[in-house]
Amino acid sequence: MPLFELNENKPPSKLGKRVFNTEKELQQLVESHLDNFFKIQFVGSEVSTGEKHGGRIDTLGIDENGSPVIIEYKKEQARDIINQGLF
Repeated sequence: MPLFELNENKPPSKLGKRVFNTEKELQQLVESHLDNFFKIQFVGSEVSTGEKHGGRIDTLGIDENGSPVIIEYKKEQARDIINQGLF
C-alpha cells in the first residue's frame, strides 16, 4: 500500500521507497520518531538483557499503557527471527 505526504496547499504526493543500507540507519530513524510513529516513549537503545541471556534489545520503549515494547530490526528475512523475539 503506498504512502502519501499531505500538505495543506498541495495535492497529496506519493512517497517513494527508501532503502536503508544498514539496520542501524532504520533504527536511528525509528528511535527519533517513536512517539510520532507508535505513541511509544523511548527508553534505550542496544539495552543489555544481562549476563544470563547475553543479548541486547535494539530499541526499548514504553507504550501508552506503561507496558514495555521491544523493537528488533532485521535487514534480511530469516526464519529464526520469531525464536529470537520469543527468547
